[in-house]
Amino acid sequence: MIGQLKLKSKIDFYTLSTFPHSILLVGDRGSEKDEICEYISDRFNFPRYEITELISEEYIEEIYSIPTFGLYIIDGTKITEKEQNILLKVYEEPNPYMYLILTCESKYNILETIQTRSYELVMDIYTRDELLPLCKKDIELELRLANTPGTVEELNQVDLLDLKKLCSTILEKINIAAYQNTLTISDKINFKDEYDKYPLWAFIRMLSLVMLEEKSPLYWYLLDFTKKVEPLLDKKRFFENLLTKMWLEVHNGH
Repeated sequence: MIGQLKLKSKIDFYTLSTFPHSILLVGDRGSEKDEICEYISDRFNFPRYEITELISEEYIEEIYSIPTFGLYIIDGTKITEKEQNILLKVYEEPNPYMYLILTCESKYNILETIQTRSYELVMDIYTRDELLPLCKKDIELELRLANTPGTVEELNQVDLLDLKKLCSTILEKINIAAYQNTLTISDKINFKDEYDKYPLWAFIRMLSLVMLEEKSPLYWYLLDFTKKVEPLLDKKRFFENLLTKMWLEVHNGH
């Protein structure tokens, strides 16, 4: 595990009798949330169970009645609102043997009922010195895009200069394309073959970086767009929606 000294010292402050039964562990993509869960498991000698894929009313009832200590881990980025509602009994009437950690990148999609009944732990921000040894190529560019060990490792597999060139081309085409041609931009720059080549988060961050460098007024629009529109698993739909919205932002009224 890299860093996280403040977070670990906060965890070490607790004894078994004072440790919260419900934890909301918040950390950016690629932060070492799994390692923190393991640290807590070792610290209190809890058997650890990953139950994200197992959530159902029957299963929660089953583990709720187990009279032995256990640490149950759920990835909040992978469960639905319906599944969160199934968990509410655990939060509203805690089992004295059951410790639950719900991990997430943002509290935005977590039910308020769960938030208010959870003790929040936030991953420490990684420093440049902590991330630098993980970078393998285009180091300065990597450090401008990545902010966690996991995102650095993902970028190590990406041709960042090629991605940057792609983002510059997109901005250029947006500025000159006619509206009816907006959705063909991806074809013209061969992006239709690139959906799996770049992680969507890396594309969005690189596009933001290029916009800043080129002083594009679309920078603030992109930030707002990505907050309001959850990136779809279907990268093509997300990308084409973004292209259309950016074209309208540039050309509306012209």
